[in-house]
Amino acid sequence: MPVILKPWRKAVEVTDELIELLPEIVHQGDDRETFRRLVAYAYSFIPRKRLAAFLGIPEPTLKTWLKKLNIKLPRHRTWRDFKLPATDAVTKAIMWTFAHTDGSIKVRQHSVCIELGSPDPWLHHFFEEVFQPYAEVSKRPRGKVWTSVTYLPLEWYRWLLEPPSREMLEGSAFWWMVSVAVDTEGTIGVYGDEVRIEIRNEDRDFLELLRRQLKIRKIKATLYPEKEEGKTTNLGAFKHPLYVLIICKRYHCIRVLRCIKDKLQLPNKRALARLAYQHAIKGLSKYVDEELRTIKCDIKRIKEKYFELSRMAAESPPRPKS
Repeated sequence: MPVILKPWRKAVEVTDELIELLPEIVHQGDDRETFRRLVAYAYSFIPRKRLAAFLGIPEPTLKTWLKKLNIKLPRHRTWRDFKLPATDAVTKAIMWTFAHTDGSIKVRQHSVCIELGSPDPWLHHFFEEVFQPYAEVSKRPRGKVWTSVTYLPLEWYRWLLEPPSREMLEGSAFWWMVSVAVDTEGTIGVYGDEVRIEIRNEDRDFLELLRRQLKIRKIKATLYPEKEEGKTTNLGAFKHPLYVLIICKRYHCIRVLRCIKDKLQLPNKRALARLAYQHAIKGLSKYVDEELRTIKCDIKRIKEKYFELSRMAAESPPRPKS
């Protein structure tokens, strides 16, 4: 049953929905004291606009009552309220690569906005693991895909808009950069006795950067345009030309896979990387061709299944619990 409180002249009906969110309503003292305890508790985790809708009063009225009841209003958060954990070279390399591959990076007022749109739930989970320690990450459905968005303070994360620093291109930080690129926009192929690694991106400068760094490490990679601007595929029309970076030399693929196979975060990419690595090391003699084809089909079927479940959830998201 709804509870009727009358702290002032206007009576307030506390709905069942709000009552369920609270552990219990304390009925000690007059209505004003009970209302103060209730609002003080609810306001700590319910936005003011939603709380005003629950109580059936205008938001400015609720704000005035909060001041009269001596309930402290939270200060508007600015970028200075965000924690700034120490970001080492590996963390910076992961964040920078994510922002320049599947993530769309742009400046909005005093923030760096990074947005990820994908039907892959594991990719969104990886996105949250990367950016959640530094800022809030919101996720919402959009059509058949999910969209994750985060806002980072521009003053501290301006380096995401600049070319990668030298420390990001050295040691394990660079191989983390390659692994994130494979996770987001890469494919690992096993074709008969051939192993191939491909990374696609609309940003030619990013792929050229990877190609030069691989060349320094004596790994040959070929870069060439794959799709022209405006060309229509099953994914839609390309707004910009699409480029692909290919590593196909067997020994070079072995070196790359050795460095990234344990760093990949997406289960299907990690499974394919380990399969390709063992295949490149031991050769086709260790695998029957039919067994190899079955393993690849199983990995692809698992990926398509959780993609289908993700799309279904995006098109018909579950209702929030009342």
